[in-house]
Amino acid sequence: MLREEGSIVIGPGKYDDLVTILRTRTHAKGVALMILEGPLGSGFSVQAPTDKKTLLSLANVMRSAAEDLIKQVVGPTGEYPHGKLAPDDEGELAVCMTLSDDKKTIRLQFGKKIDWLGMRRDTAQNLQETLTKLIAEMDES
Repeated sequence: MLREEGSIVIGPGKYDDLVTILRTRTHAKGVALMILEGPLGSGFSVQAPTDKKTLLSLANVMRSAAEDLIKQVVGPTGEYPHGKLAPDDEGELAVCMTLSDDKKTIRLQFGKKIDWLGMRRDTAQNLQETLTKLIAEMDES
């Protein structure tokens, strides 16, 4: 059940109590918390004023954090999991696939310029499954 404290909406979420503690102890205008595989499982909780300016500010901070995280994980891994496939093979790439905000474009981030891409069947199937999930989330307009 959502509850309001002033202009801040709280809950329902697994970690709302923790976010309340963080917000009140830090005297922050808003707090967003993501937990990965915590004692209550994975979860996300936000407490912030509900005005559009504050929510947009919070969304921009979260987007920037996500972009920074993606930059740290995409690109060359330095590995050749199946050996060098060709003389110009530069090794394995970690790729990030995301859906644009308007849900009309799937974006693949490679972290570097690439001339060609090779993959085995299992990797191709994983790519197909991920693309299929993203396609299902796309706007049809």
